[in-house]
Amino acid sequence: GTKAIITCRPEYLADTNYKAQLSPWTSDPLRGLDQLTEKVLSPFTAIQVNNYLKNPQLNDGVMEHRVSFEEYEQFLSSNPSLQELLNTPFVLKIFVNVFPTLKLQQAKNITRDDLYRVFIEQWFEKEAFNLSQGQQKTSSKLKETFAKFSRKLAAEMCQRKIYDIEYKEKTADDFDDDYELIPSKKEANLWEKFFSSKDEIVVRARRGCPLRVSGNGRYSFVHQSFLEYFVADGLWDTLQSVPNIAVQNVWGMRCFSKAPKMPTVIGFLVDRVQKQRRERLQTPSTASEGGVKIAGTRELPWSTDDALFWLVAQSKGDRVMPEYVRRAAGNAITVLNKSLCPLSYKAREDSFFFRGIQVPHADLSMAQLWGVDLTGADLSDCLLAGVKMSGAVLKDCNMAG
Repeated sequence: GTKAIITCRPEYLADTNYKAQLSPWTSDPLRGLDQLTEKVLSPFTAIQVNNYLKNPQLNDGVMEHRVSFEEYEQFLSSNPSLQELLNTPFVLKIFVNVFPTLKLQQAKNITRDDLYRVFIEQWFEKEAFNLSQGQQKTSSKLKETFAKFSRKLAAEMCQRKIYDIEYKEKTADDFDDDYELIPSKKEANLWEKFFSSKDEIVVRARRGCPLRVSGNGRYSFVHQSFLEYFVADGLWDTLQSVPNIAVQNVWGMRCFSKAPKMPTVIGFLVDRVQKQRRERLQTPSTASEGGVKIAGTRELPWSTDDALFWLVAQSKGDRVMPEYVRRAAGNAITVLNKSLCPLSYKAREDSFFFRGIQVPHADLSMAQLWGVDLTGADLSDCLLAGVKMSGAVLKDCNMAG
């Protein structure tokens, strides 16, 4: 019989029944399960990473771009947290690609988001230069266009929970006698604004997006993590203005902590939130702007945190709540919690803030909820491993699942 190898990241296994779905079909389901063999690839060890960086083929490029292993070693020793990120082939490859820039910038406290940001900036820069023939002003506008296109495409794919798209240009055969688009072709028509070859603006915008296309007209991002990066980049971009219903719509596109989960999206956002907090704490002029004290020592001037708490607050109330509002609130409180924001401090500022919040499926593992009033809150199907809830008020709090 035919044998097949199926590769998948664990977070995309949507439910516990995935074994039955991936097993060979037989009249006896149990026998089919016996024919499924699972293997889990271990992350790279530090020794394996070093061996890769010592590979002389990494230095086959132009002389001024060559890097010795000692340079890598020195850089990693001054950025110990970076070592933990280089445990997969793709991230390690990105690191090697962006290392000259990181070294030139003398970057510190580098995160996964930093690696991807520099890589994407270099990608956009190269494509914009080629398209603009070196004209700086045109090149800058093109990079902005590339970013907007990539964010919007990633958001559309993410919302629909798809990772590749089949698109073909419409022909006369795609329309019925009344010139209405045939129903089976409508899904393809949704992607025209991204993949049309007839619109020069679309073609130029797509040129900068890190996509790959197969011979049968199937489009996908070069790597799944690029889709996740642009989803996070789009979410972050919405937080840079005053929160409104448009922000809720974007943040409520789907629940990132509900299977199929997208923890990498959350991870990119957490990197940015924590970096912004560090930068603001280092700015003396922000000391008097008010905020919440972290660890009882310094004040954290809010910006992104404010917007995230606003999204959570919009889920409160007895009225029937639109699902996108609940999803947005759940995603927001997940980012706040995973970025180590002590939620109990928010409750000290406003003792009723968490009353009635609706954040099903949120990741509240290890959350600091000491003494928090969660009366009437919906925490159904939330991840609550290690949560600290001593003294919390749980009257009518839904914690099912």
